[in-house]
Amino acid sequence: MVCPHSLRGLNATLAVEAGATCSLVARALGHGSDVVTRRHYIAASALESARSARVASALLGTADLTGLISTLRNLPAEQLDTVCSAVGYRR
Repeated sequence: MVCPHSLRGLNATLAVEAGATCSLVARALGHGSDVVTRRHYIAASALESARSARVASALLGTADLTGLISTLRNLPAEQLDTVCSAVGYRR
């Protein structure tokens, strides 16, 4: 049996996987901030995939330089190290 409340998590995860921002999903769920949404509703793997997709998009030229810098600054240290290593940059 699936409870209706669990469908909120599925909806949030699918929205992020489709490209919606966490803050947009939080607003749609009626949350004041995306902290609760990230912690309880969006699957961690979806957040990781969304971050990776934003970086890939920025690196492939579909985002502006400001967007790329912002995306890179918001990456967890481990992911940023991976990106830097992949492009031959040492931090």
